[in-house]
Amino acid sequence: MARIRSIKPEFFRHYRLFELEAETGLPLRVAFSALWCAADREGRFEWVPPQLKVECLPYDDVDFSRVLDALATRGFVVKYEVDGREFGFIPGFTKHQVINNRERASDLPKPPDTKGLTRDARVNDASTTRDARVPQGREGKGTGIPVGGQRPERQLSETIFGECLAYLTEHGAPEKQARSELGKWRKRVGDAEVVNLVSRAQRESVTEPIAWIESAMKPSERKVLPL
Repeated sequence: MARIRSIKPEFFRHYRLFELEAETGLPLRVAFSALWCAADREGRFEWVPPQLKVECLPYDDVDFSRVLDALATRGFVVKYEVDGREFGFIPGFTKHQVINNRERASDLPKPPDTKGLTRDARVNDASTTRDARVPQGREGKGTGIPVGGQRPERQLSETIFGECLAYLTEHGAPEKQARSELGKWRKRVGDAEVVNLVSRAQRESVTEPIAWIESAMKPSERKVLPL
């Protein structure tokens, strides 16, 4: 059952959501805002793609399971399972919605652990819900730098001063300069976005990653709606 929800002007300037929509070719901005209406007062919904498609995108010829998966790869929604049934919830939902007191309480189970449910983000593959890392790194360097998403702060910090630092020094930056640049970027756009940008530079085989990341970072500095 659809509910009346509010939407903030900042939503239309959410660059990460726009970027994900452009990468997947899926109508994610409309679908995501429609999910707010499908979710209950706690931001929870049953993970039933055909039913959600009728509520959110009734006229679009699109596989809604791919829509949900794409949103989950960047932490816009989180999937969880209780007693063999699948559910989803929207992180930060209650912070951005003023709920009518007459709306009935949620009858869906709570996520078992909201801090540990959000998966690592994936950029290109939005067809399944498996946990994944960037599919290809530099030759001989394993699977590459994991994309940031909404991973735990400590894990992000370890990635930045582990894999990300190693990547920059391997591309000619002195370690002192690389540490300095990473520190500045963390202050400008946050740990998760730094990991995302470095992983993109690695995946696209950028020859001068520091200059490339500085250029790519400019759109990310726009004010976005926290989710």
